Amino acid sequence: MDRAATPVNSSAGAMPEQDLRPSRLKQASAYAFAAACLVWVFHDVHPRQLLGAMSIANWWFVALAIIADVLTYVLQGIRWKVLLAPVGRLSVRRATQGVYAGLFTNELVPLRVGELVRAFLVSRWLSSSFTAVVPSMVVERFLDALCLAVGIDLAAIFVPLPKNLVKADAVLSGIVLLAALLFLWVIYESNRKAKRTLPGHSSRALNWLSRLASQLASGVRDIGSSRRLLLAALASVAMLLCQILALWCMLLACNIDLALAACAVRLIDCSAWDGHSQCSSQHRQSSVLLRPGA
Repeated sequence: MDRAATPVNSSAGAMPEQDLRPSRLKQASAYAFAAACLVWVFHDVHPRQLLGAMSIANWWFVALAIIADVLTYVLQGIRWKVLLAPVGRLSVRRATQGVYAGLFTNELVPLRVGELVRAFLVSRWLSSSFTAVVPSMVVERFLDALCLAVGIDLAAIFVPLPKNLVKADAVLSGIVLLAALLFLWVIYESNRKAKRTLPGHSSRALNWLSRLASQLASGVRDIGSSRRLLLAALASVAMLLCQILALWCMLLACNIDLALAACAVRLIDCSAWDGHSQCSSQHRQSSVLLRPGA
């Protein structure tokens, strides 16, 4: 929910300028930090060597790849907006900003800290608690795993898969099945159970964990018991298709002849090992080209 400070009356004409200064200072600090990170990333990259190593044959395909890549994250923002509806109204722009903030943090910091960053940002924008945002992210991971498992199974129909991918599919399918059963249990069984707190003699930590589990279960139930889950699943499929299209266009731009089906298999293979949505498309595309057998 976008917050905008507006003046109440003309008598407080000096106040809006004073109120805007801290906000502008924060924005400038954020942009300065981002610029410093980019300088650090590219500090040992020589422009002439980089341009000389680039073998782009068709820049129109590069433009299509960029559009498909950006559309992937816009779709992820739309999906997150849909899943966050029980918590509050968030614009697609804000949701996409949170997605990009999480991706940027994951590229710089290990252990997927970006997940916490984007959840914190959205909880501030929606003026809600951090735990209220977490169920939407849990459902996101479930949908990502489901799309990945289905994608591997569909790819196996058209293209012979490597043994490691077949093994990964078996493990992933088992995890998705267990997660689906747990998901259904939370949706339908949590409605029958009243919210309970542990007895008075229980520790505060146990009571806090009980309330936290109840909030998470309630959030997942609210998402799963509406048509929002179907809309989010459709957005997840569209995201995967855009990622495949972006990679295929980049390969065509570099005169790398790879069938669309084979391209999809390579992307799914790398996604199975590198992570599906919160790993940037650029990282996955590099993994496809650098992984042995590409």
